[in-house]
Amino acid sequence: MSEKIILPLGNPEPTAPTPEEIATGLQQAETFLRDIAPHLSRLFGMDLNIQIGDKWATDLEADGNVVTADPGFFIEKGYTPDMTSYATLHEIAAHLREKVTEPKLTERIINFAKQGKPQAIFHNIFADVAGNNLIHAVLPRMRGVAAQLYKEKLFAETDYTQIPRHLQFLYKVIRQEMVPDSETTVLPEVDEAIAGLRNYQGQGDVIKYSTAVAKSAHEAMGGDERFSIWTRIIYPVYEGLIEQDRQDPNRQSQNGEAQGDGGNQQQSQGQQEKQNQTGNKSSGGQPQSGESEQQSDSERFGSYYEDYKQNRHPEPMSEEEHDKLHYHAEEHTHSPSRKNSPHTAQSEHERMLDKKVRDETGHSLQEQRRYNAEIVKWQSAIAEMRDVFQRVINERVAQKRGLSRRTFTEGAVLDPDRLVQTVIDVRNNVEEPEAFKDYETKKGETQAIGKTDYVFMFDVSHSMKGEKAVNAASTAVIGLEGLAALQRDVEEAEAAHKIDLELDIRTAIYIFGDEAACVKPLSTRVSPKERLDTYAALANPNGSSTQDFLALEEIESWSSEPDRRKILIAVSDGASNDGYHDTSYRAREAIDRLRGDGWFVYGISIGSRKAEHLYRPNARRVNNPDKLPQTIHSFIEATIS
Repeated sequence: MSEKIILPLGNPEPTAPTPEEIATGLQQAETFLRDIAPHLSRLFGMDLNIQIGDKWATDLEADGNVVTADPGFFIEKGYTPDMTSYATLHEIAAHLREKVTEPKLTERIINFAKQGKPQAIFHNIFADVAGNNLIHAVLPRMRGVAAQLYKEKLFAETDYTQIPRHLQFLYKVIRQEMVPDSETTVLPEVDEAIAGLRNYQGQGDVIKYSTAVAKSAHEAMGGDERFSIWTRIIYPVYEGLIEQDRQDPNRQSQNGEAQGDGGNQQQSQGQQEKQNQTGNKSSGGQPQSGESEQQSDSERFGSYYEDYKQNRHPEPMSEEEHDKLHYHAEEHTHSPSRKNSPHTAQSEHERMLDKKVRDETGHSLQEQRRYNAEIVKWQSAIAEMRDVFQRVINERVAQKRGLSRRTFTEGAVLDPDRLVQTVIDVRNNVEEPEAFKDYETKKGETQAIGKTDYVFMFDVSHSMKGEKAVNAASTAVIGLEGLAALQRDVEEAEAAHKIDLELDIRTAIYIFGDEAACVKPLSTRVSPKERLDTYAALANPNGSSTQDFLALEEIESWSSEPDRRKILIAVSDGASNDGYHDTSYRAREAIDRLRGDGWFVYGISIGSRKAEHLYRPNARRVNNPDKLPQTIHSFIEATIS
């Protein structure tokens, strides 16, 4: 057997993560993925019910097309939590999405990949780039994670001149696309091949064009067109490099045996005889196509293909799961109910999704996707809020556990660190020993932090149109989704520790313009309809006046709940009026009454001295509307810490 060729490595082999690192990383990745999983199907334009579990699996025959994703697959390979989240999203966007939404195209891809490993890897690389571009279009902050993943983990080397030319081609292309300004050394003929595609016939970069989400500002890049460009324009260039590798004497196997790990498959005598009978050889004695070529390529390049499989593109789904997806594609492609148009399946899929969203919420699929994109855009801000509140949860869990370990019938609980001082205080007839007071103070503070109502009031008068409205809508997303996430964290902690933490967070949304309306009633839950109702109302302001006093007075009428902390946040860009008169006095009186009843009333004024004056002294002025989402984020953080 020939000597195995060792691939050049840019970084030393990483050490395996410890069980503690795996557990911590898995928890962080799962938190992110569980939060955005309900939105991924619509963000990526597919009808999938994505769940987080302990094994990658699909059930496309189930109601809702269930896909189970296991981030642990990547964590155990030493991926960071961010890398793990990205790799999980990649598997969905770059591979599963296509097989579900475009079964006819999937059948074409399967037939192309069956030609051999070079073809399968070619499609994988270009599908990876296109899928990643889709992720970056809807989750812009993930672009930096991608660069880190591809630079440090998947394609860490910078010199690929010792591997086959066709893999040099693919690896340099994906590094150029995923790692901006990266330097990748390949052989001159490979550089020449890539340069020709980067300026194809003097018309532009065909690689970038074919992997983009859209081919113009108004038209998406269709899957069929994308695949046709890959196979008809880019693949022939790649195929030329494969042929150069086949003819390279350094790539020839010896004694009919394969080089490396991937090539221990010798042709059987029957296969060889069949090949000779069909005359399927060139003058150079090399197989030209079909099964014979596939075997020969595995013999020559097997170790490199195995490296790709194990290190460049680890596959979380089993062969059985892939077979299920292929069967699904074939079954749906040949269904007599489908028309022949290549765009029919996708159009029908979009129509059904839109109908489902309209039935559930009264809003369009486009509106749903816009809202989902906002959730992901502000995911880091939401995650920071959760980190702050997690300390409150941990403190309450520790307190509850501490109480449960002690036995007593009634009265205060002594602080064990102050028992000596307590004995002295009791002997000296001190009525309230310090240890008792310390416990009561801590208990009261924790309760105040825990049971909280957040009520947001948003100005939807005509003056809020444009940039102000866009940022007000983003602000609502942060408030609703962030606080709903905090509530879920509480419930998960209670379930995990089997205790009642006596914590809960409720939210409500009011809008005011010509009139006041409650678009999201006070509760710990947020329904899909409430989300989109709120977002639509804030994104499309049309009132001719600013009657904030109507909302303030309605909130005044709520029944009193003394055990809860009540926070009201009003966002406005102008004075209070009813279209004819300045009614600031009426709004101010309502604000004072609410504060007298225990409410914390805050105002966020967008470039307005009058709104700032109305909500004094607890008002914050924001002159740049772009700063509004960050302002609400930092404000909520301050009120939960």
